[in-house]
Amino acid sequence: MKVIKYFAYGSNMHEKDLERWCKKKNYEPIKPLERRVAVLKNWKLVFNYYSTSRKGGAANIKPQKGCEVWGILMVLKEEDYKKIKKKEGAPYYYKEITVEVETKDGKKIYDVKTFKVAEEHEEEDDISPTREYLNILIESAEKYRFPRWYIEMLKSIKTKD
Repeated sequence: MKVIKYFAYGSNMHEKDLERWCKKKNYEPIKPLERRVAVLKNWKLVFNYYSTSRKGGAANIKPQKGCEVWGILMVLKEEDYKKIKKKEGAPYYYKEITVEVETKDGKKIYDVKTFKVAEEHEEEDDISPTREYLNILIESAEKYRFPRWYIEMLKSIKTKD
């Protein structure tokens, strides 16, 4: 069985939200074989993509020295990873990239897949997310006990409603 290491930093961290999407598409729920808190160093969380399904800004990442993006490292069966790719609209809206993340205990994990918005869909300025979407990220950050400063940063993001 082929497995893929995947780093989620947006709504895919949220099990219920992911489950809802699968149900809507008539897919079996995504069942990670493993789920761990991890950090993507020298990248920054931004909201420079307008999601028509979310009706507001959606999470994206961009390289930035000294910054960190916290998320969930999942080990997925290939069939589940293919569902994530569909959800992300890859390769048209989000493109797959390979990154290195670090677990909470400092262990480096290589050859990890994640997604960033395709350049032609990125806006120059941030687009405010909806309160509902931002809450999905905050709930996940609190559930998985991300660093307090990161949770506070998420809570400080201005929403459109």
